Amino acid sequence: MSRPKLLLLALVAGLLFCGCGASSISGSAEMDLIQMVQNAPHQVRHSGIRRIESYYNLDGNHDNLVYRERVQTDGKGRFAITPLGSTQGGLPSAVAFKAVQLARAGFHQRYRDFLVRDLVAFLDNYELKSQSGIVAVAGRDCLQVDVARQDGSASYEVALDIETGLVLRYREFDATGVLYSMMEYESYDAQPNLVGVQFHQESNQESPLTTVSALGFQPLVPKLLPDSAFRFLEASVVTDPSTGTRMAKLTYTDGVETVFFLDAGPDGNPRTSAATPKASAGFQAAGYSSGMGPGLSDEVRVFHEGPLTVVWGDVEGHGLYLVGKASQSELLQMFESALP
Repeated sequence: MSRPKLLLLALVAGLLFCGCGASSISGSAEMDLIQMVQNAPHQVRHSGIRRIESYYNLDGNHDNLVYRERVQTDGKGRFAITPLGSTQGGLPSAVAFKAVQLARAGFHQRYRDFLVRDLVAFLDNYELKSQSGIVAVAGRDCLQVDVARQDGSASYEVALDIETGLVLRYREFDATGVLYSMMEYESYDAQPNLVGVQFHQESNQESPLTTVSALGFQPLVPKLLPDSAFRFLEASVVTDPSTGTRMAKLTYTDGVETVFFLDAGPDGNPRTSAATPKASAGFQAAGYSSGMGPGLSDEVRVFHEGPLTVVWGDVEGHGLYLVGKASQSELLQMFESALP
C-alpha cells in the first residue's frame, strides 16, 4: 500500500478513536495528510467529468440546478473547467450559461467544493461523525467520512480518493438533513492528455497583504463575523492588471466555508451601475462573476446568487463588498460593523 493510502487510513482511524480534537492530529504523518487533502485540487494531475447539483431554498423560493462540467488539471496549479450544459435549472440560454460558468471557474476551483481550508478552525467547529468504509467513485477507491458542523447547521458525506486525497464526491445537507448541494466525479483519468488545453486565466493578480503601503489606503475591517465559528484566514491585495487598481480582500472561514470582505478604497465607489467594470470589480476580486443586471439606487444592496448572499455599497467613499454562504441579516451586520 502506498504512503498516501497509509496516511489517509491512519488519520481517519486516529480521528475516530481519539476524538476530533487538536491532540489527535499532532503527528507529522497526520499533518502531511491534511496538507495533501488541502492541496490535492491544485497538485493532482487528472481530468474528469463532474456532476454538480444544488437545491437551494432562499426566502421560500426554490433555486435548483443540475449540470455537468469537465475538469482538467496539470498538477502544477493550472486548471480548466469546461461547462457541459445544465440538465435542470440554470440560465435559459445555453450560451449564457456557459459564459457565466466559465467566468466563475476561478471561484469554483478555489471555493465551491468541500475542503478543509483551515485546520484549527475545522477542528473547533466540525466533528467527524462516522466512517462509512471504502466506496467506489468513478472507478476509484475512496474512504467516505461523515462530517457535521457542531451547531448542527450543516453536515457532509465526503469521499476522499485514497491514493491522492482528492475529494471525488461530497454531499452537503442542511440542518434538517435535506440534500443542499453535491459534487461527484462520473469519470476520472489519472493520466490525461492535456495537449491543447486552454487553462484558466485569472482576471486579476492576488498577493499577500503585508503592509498598508502596498495597498495605498487604509482598508476598513469588519468587527463582527457571521457567527462565532468564523475567524480571520488571510489578507490579500487584488490588482486589476488592466488599470492597476488595488483592492483589499479579507477572507474569513469556519474551517470549510468562506466569507469575503473586499474594500475597493476611495476610488471603488459601487454606486455606479453593476454593469460597469468599477462596480463589478469587487466580485471579480473574489474570483466570482455575479452576472447581475443594472444596479439599484440604494446605497447598500443585497441579492442572492444560489447559496451566496452578496452585500455591496459604500462607506465613507469606500466601495465595500461581502460575498459568502451566510444569511442576509448576518452579512448586513458584518457590513455595518466595518463603519468607522
